[in-house]
Amino acid sequence: TIVEATAGNTDIGLAIAANRHHLKCKIFAPYGFSEEKINIMIALGADVSRTSQSEGMHGAQLAARSYAEKYGAVYMNQFE
Repeated sequence: TIVEATAGNTDIGLAIAANRHHLKCKIFAPYGFSEEKINIMIALGADVSRTSQSEGMHGAQLAARSYAEKYGAVYMNQFE
């Protein structure tokens, strides 16, 4: 499983790549980000979890890292 935190073009690209290679893709995105992009990721097969808007990207990153550690997934960590 590929895991990432964002609600932008990177996640759409990851969803496309995961779909193409028959991998799971788990995205963490704060509420308040582009609903259109979220819908595209879902249409491409990504599992999107929404995180607190007040915690912003930091909260999404923490959730993504935690998920990856718990399930042995690959956290892409685009911000680092």
